[in-house]
Amino acid sequence: MKLHKTIEIPEDNPFQNDKFHRKDFINNLMSVLSTYDSGLVLSIDSSWGTGKTTFVKMWETYLNDNVDFKPIYFNAWENDDSLDPLVPLISLMSDELSNENGIKIKDRQLYKIGAKIIRKGIPYLIKMASHGILEVPEISLGSDTEKEIEEYTSKIGETIFDDYKEKSSLKRQFKNALIEYQESINKKVVIFIDELDRCRPLYAIETLERIKHFFDLDNFIFILSMDKTQLSHSVSTIYGNGMDSIGYLRRFIDLEFTLPEPNRNVYFDYLISQYGLTFINIDYFWGVLKEISVKSKISLRDIDKLFINLNILIPTIDIFNKESNYKFICKMVISNIYVYLIILKIKNPNDYQNIIDKKYTVKEIERLGKLIAIDDIQPKLQSIDNGIMRKVLSESISKFLLVNLWNLDDTESYFKEINENRETYLIVIGDSSKSHDRVNIADMWNRDNPCPIIKNMMFTNNMKI
Repeated sequence: MKLHKTIEIPEDNPFQNDKFHRKDFINNLMSVLSTYDSGLVLSIDSSWGTGKTTFVKMWETYLNDNVDFKPIYFNAWENDDSLDPLVPLISLMSDELSNENGIKIKDRQLYKIGAKIIRKGIPYLIKMASHGILEVPEISLGSDTEKEIEEYTSKIGETIFDDYKEKSSLKRQFKNALIEYQESINKKVVIFIDELDRCRPLYAIETLERIKHFFDLDNFIFILSMDKTQLSHSVSTIYGNGMDSIGYLRRFIDLEFTLPEPNRNVYFDYLISQYGLTFINIDYFWGVLKEISVKSKISLRDIDKLFINLNILIPTIDIFNKESNYKFICKMVISNIYVYLIILKIKNPNDYQNIIDKKYTVKEIERLGKLIAIDDIQPKLQSIDNGIMRKVLSESISKFLLVNLWNLDDTESYFKEINENRETYLIVIGDSSKSHDRVNIADMWNRDNPCPIIKNMMFTNNMKI
């Protein structure tokens, strides 16, 4: 059993598992790529955990069979341990372009020229990486100060101009090498830069700078997959909060697109199927969990983590695994409590842990109960009015939080509470007087039968994801 179910992208059918209909969006973007023969930097903006990596990998796989394009995928985050992004990028491109139609790169030109460029840039990078701590040593002035300054200035001037000429020459050689390789394969080179917003701030900025200065060439297209808001924070980290970071990023990008919002309900159904989580008595649980996840705007990445937990948790829940004659109201209450804790674990981990550890008071129950979006959920399940369903959900949470504070070892206080305040723990579907529409949470879990929910949730806490 795999712990994490990633979306498979078959080489021969990249859109086989296209649950969000990304193919339509990619086809529209393809018309853009086909239009441009000049250099192009295109960004795909979307917040963290919305499926950007799956999208660009699907697009890359789709381009593998396209005779007009040569796709190259570069994960910037996986390579930000290098001082200069040119190092892994040149290595990747050399390998990819060498393998195209059996064409070999003569004398490893990209490596040789790139190495010289990188060596030239190392002093600057060290200074930036150390925030100016590592500087050129101060001049030690003797008695002939003016003469020394004049001679030193003259040498510095010569060095600066010589260095500039050498860098310009290397840049031309590098670009000419890229042009030669692109012409030899006769395809537009499409380079996907993924996870840029997760990189070290300086590395992210250097990647953009390198693209601008060294890859501004006809038939070279860069696709930047990023969270623009997060990347703008990286810019502010380097250049200060007063910097127009969004404006700075626009300098590097020719066209901006936003990845369409994914349908989380569809993704839920896909993962339920992939993990095989089709248990008995579980339809209501899935309906409420999906609805609240959508209303709470849980990211796809967090939904992935959620399912890793659920894959371990659900088999431990009796009501989903035993063919017992549970009343529907019992299924509702138990499902509601689990959904509440599962969502809280992702959205408000500190409050979740306080509930697990019973580090809250009765006065805090109202606040804790409002931490998830339940006011406007509409699961449309079991032909029950949504207003009634929301009421049962709200009461399941608040009354569970009360029961969770019980000290079952204090026998006297326990019996006094359940005898004197029995109605406090009653949950009813609407105004029904029928026994199968009513349950007292004090009877579901008591001194002789403690609530297993906290124990089961604590088990999942031991997993590090």
